[in-house]
Amino acid sequence: MADLSVEVRPVAGRDVIRLETELPFGIPEKHADRLARQARGQVVYLIAWNGGTPVGHALLKWKGATEEVVASALRDTCPDVEDLYVVEALRSRGVGSRLLAAAEDLARDRGYPQIGLSVAQDNNRARALYARLGYADAGLPPVEERGDFRDASGRQQTWFETCIYMTKSLIP
Repeated sequence: MADLSVEVRPVAGRDVIRLETELPFGIPEKHADRLARQARGQVVYLIAWNGGTPVGHALLKWKGATEEVVASALRDTCPDVEDLYVVEALRSRGVGSRLLAAAEDLARDRGYPQIGLSVAQDNNRARALYARLGYADAGLPPVEERGDFRDASGRQQTWFETCIYMTKSLIP
């Protein structure tokens, strides 16, 4: 399948209502909260657009991962990519790679030596993508992550994953 033509840019205020409607996964105020955090300089919320339609997102956190085992090992030297998401029908079309490339460029521009992300141990497809893009297991103990989301029918659900942490050097 050919790569999809996408534009990746930080979220803007005008985007929030569209994102809540067209990418509703998560809590209802997720996109507005991320816009506010971006305005405070804590994160950059990257949105992938295809022909004016949002098709994916990734949250770049400047202070790094919040899980203690990762945070204590990497301190403030490794921004963290969280919640990399691409709509299911468009996966394996280059959208995730473009979102990661944009996050890496931003981190590199700020002088960070590396960037990292968590991935579910059993998500072999994502782990293979990250490995192809230069990410490697950081050698840290697995981290258990959980959260809440609203499913397609509007019901509140809880998710749980055991994740490994992967990093990529940004130094040429």
